Amino acid sequence: MPLVRRKKVVLHDVPEFVASEPATAASARDVFYIAQTGEIFPDYEAFSTRMSFYNMKIFQCELTGKSGLDYWQALESERSEAQTLHSRFPAELKAPILAAVQWQIMGRLDHLVDMVYDRFVNRYYAGEKVFVDVDGEKYFGRITKVFPPKNLTNGTSQPSNTPLDPHVIGVDLRIPAEDALARDDPMAYFYAVQLVEDSTALSVDSKPPGTNTSESEKWSSSEMETKASSLSRDRLSFSKSILRRFIRDCVERDAAVASPWTVKRIIAEQHGVATEMPDDIRRAIDGAKAGEKEKRKKVWEDKFEAEGIPSKRRKKEEPVADSEANTPAPAASDVKPKPKGPIKYPIEDLDVTITDREKKAGRKVMRPPISREVPFGEAFERFLMSWAFFQSFGAVLKISTFTLDEFESAIRHTNPDIPCTLLAETHSCLLTVAKERTGVRYTAIESLEAEEMDLDDSAHGVSLADIAHEAKGLGYKSQLATGSSSKDSTRSTWEDTLAIYLRDHATPQAVPNLRRIMQGLMFEPSLSSSTSKRKFAPSTPAERYPYLLSEDKIAIFSFLCEICIASRVVRAHIDWGDASLTELRKEKIEVNREKRRLTDEIAQIDAKIDPEGEGSKVDAGQNKETVSEKPASTVDMSSPAPGPLSEEDELESKQNGNLSDATDDVPASGRRKRPSVLRRVSSKLSIDSPNNKVASHTKDRAQARIKAAELKSAIAERRKLDEELNKVERRLEAIEREFRQLFGVGRTRHMGRDRFFNRYWWLDGMGIGQLITSNGSASYGTGRIFVQGPSVFDLEVISARGEGVVEARQREEDGPDGSLAPGAWGMYSEPQEIEELLTWFNGKGIRENQLKNFITKWLDHLMAGVKRRQALCAAALESSASAAQISEPEAASRPERRSTRGKGTSTSVYDSSREPYLAWTNRHQQQNGR
Repeated sequence: MPLVRRKKVVLHDVPEFVASEPATAASARDVFYIAQTGEIFPDYEAFSTRMSFYNMKIFQCELTGKSGLDYWQALESERSEAQTLHSRFPAELKAPILAAVQWQIMGRLDHLVDMVYDRFVNRYYAGEKVFVDVDGEKYFGRITKVFPPKNLTNGTSQPSNTPLDPHVIGVDLRIPAEDALARDDPMAYFYAVQLVEDSTALSVDSKPPGTNTSESEKWSSSEMETKASSLSRDRLSFSKSILRRFIRDCVERDAAVASPWTVKRIIAEQHGVATEMPDDIRRAIDGAKAGEKEKRKKVWEDKFEAEGIPSKRRKKEEPVADSEANTPAPAASDVKPKPKGPIKYPIEDLDVTITDREKKAGRKVMRPPISREVPFGEAFERFLMSWAFFQSFGAVLKISTFTLDEFESAIRHTNPDIPCTLLAETHSCLLTVAKERTGVRYTAIESLEAEEMDLDDSAHGVSLADIAHEAKGLGYKSQLATGSSSKDSTRSTWEDTLAIYLRDHATPQAVPNLRRIMQGLMFEPSLSSSTSKRKFAPSTPAERYPYLLSEDKIAIFSFLCEICIASRVVRAHIDWGDASLTELRKEKIEVNREKRRLTDEIAQIDAKIDPEGEGSKVDAGQNKETVSEKPASTVDMSSPAPGPLSEEDELESKQNGNLSDATDDVPASGRRKRPSVLRRVSSKLSIDSPNNKVASHTKDRAQARIKAAELKSAIAERRKLDEELNKVERRLEAIEREFRQLFGVGRTRHMGRDRFFNRYWWLDGMGIGQLITSNGSASYGTGRIFVQGPSVFDLEVISARGEGVVEARQREEDGPDGSLAPGAWGMYSEPQEIEELLTWFNGKGIRENQLKNFITKWLDHLMAGVKRRQALCAAALESSASAAQISEPEAASRPERRSTRGKGTSTSVYDSSREPYLAWTNRHQQQNGR
């Protein structure tokens, strides 16, 4: 079965109505059928979705490991490989090997293959084609008889004629290898081999060096007896790799703990392998499963005990006396309920309750209010996903990153006199990629004509015939300005190209309000002076696009993104992202290994610097050497002086004074040891004789000088390792950021869900987005956390817990604004709100535990982006407010000072061209010289 992300593709079951309804002409209904898989679908949408899935280049052949195939290619590759494999593999070995692996409990398939290979490599069966070594020459032969050792023939020298009797003990994997070898030695067997003339029966490519074909023909039809040491198999028919592929194709295993490998039923029946599990094997497997579960349980219990969490213990049942065994059972009312053990968290979020003790401790019960003021209302989801598409695939679209606020302002831009580079570049990049799809001319017009049931066009103002006439007259007046860097040239062409693309590709199902959009792009409303009735006059898309409704602009963006997602360059970028993620995972493993190595070396150096671990041990009177000990010249002066110092001693004293500076970096625990060390040295000097004092003083100086040098070297090495460790940790942080960038390429993923199944989205740092700029400052894309209401399926899960149960809890914990409806969106844009949200999450629940851990992991970057956005928004509001402070009297008091050259640039009017979204430039355009 082909694989997808290392998991087998699961086929759809037969629909219930097909299985339940009788196959009669009266009950017959149209269904969609995939002949290659046997799947049945009730409607075309499900059939088309499944076929699109099968046609994606994401599948992998289970036998060969080839990837990047569609389902049909992977299936064909498996079939051809299986046919080749089964034709090459010795037929005489299939039944014994399959019988040996049946119901074996082994964690990894590789270990099972190694065990089978070791048992069968020197064991041969009647009918096998082998090479025979006779005096250093290789001959072709076929085994005709197998003679087991005499100890396996029940005291007789007659071999058994039963095919599976030979090697019956040696190939039993339930018998230990040493025991099987001692009881059934493969080298003790004799084999009757008949040399064959037809050397083509064996693979020519696999003939070993020294194979004598002419001599084989000379000795053809002759028989000889030999041992296993003189026999060998064709390496193209039996080797570890071929054996692994054969076993992997013939066996399967459940996902449960300690599940045995079982031969597929159809293959087992073909080779006569038992399919009904014997009772003794079943009991052994059940015992292995129970042992594995108990082992895992013990690991968790040990972990809980180490962390101080009480674990669940089974009470030992006392044996019941015979006299008590016959006593009647007590009444149900007299039976005391068994006390419940401690709950193992995390559990289902809706099962977690906040106790009164937690409320008194300050746990937040009510979630912080969610702001419902998301941009564009019901169109916000399409707006957000369109922006996320630009962030994910900006590299192939050749467009630079921009914030969600800039994208919102660009969509709200309605001034035709001020060109918006952001709108021009986003549409141009999308149209450049989307033009790979070949469309049918006038698709939009034909679909609109097919949907329009009424002929009354008064509600629209323009008849459909006029729209069709203007749309069919549109032509490619100019190409996308890919070879010119002029903004005016780019802007003067993309609107026309957009209108033509919508005409030839859009449908009312793909683009909501398609008729209103086409009418808005090609007709301009005008007011008739005679009738005061609004009329429409033909216009151009370049003049009319700024006046489109914001939701219509978002619908166009969403349609173009849906077209581009299926393009060749976008699919290739997704494949590149998956491959890059694999490389990042490998690099992360290596960096973590390097981090562990550095940590171990630092621990070893710390042990040299502070061998006792804690300074309190020295204070307790333990007589141990310390590396923080200073030269003896610093000993308490109250002790008797050792005598006058020579010039050499004075020089040593100066050197020791310099070396003592190196001990300033010793940890505080080492410095705390010094008083007790001095007391020990002082007491020792006070009881020594004058002659011993001088010798001891000189010896202490030498030891202190050596230890100070060692300490200085260790501290320098510690600093070097600290620097390397900091570099490794910075690389790990960079890998995490790169991983987040690539992880959002194939699919935009939410952070997690809360107890009421609300989804939380934070899209910063994904795709071409950056969390940190090149100069190290914080960057952001959205600067907010968005909250999406539960889906319809989630509401069904909630309602299944009982009517009104969850609703009452939502009223208590969701706050005064209530819960989000399906499809509704909210957001958190203040740092304080996000901190309160984190305290509201309950880590005892599975979903909120994962969500809280995710947010905590990225909290620094998230908060930095939120604060950065707040600062920029505050600066923009202050700038716009200061520009509007000039009052009308002030402007009227100095009309004579105005110059005719400055009429259009008065400082009293706010300059909207300085808005951030209008100052945005596409760096890819500048680099490519477009």
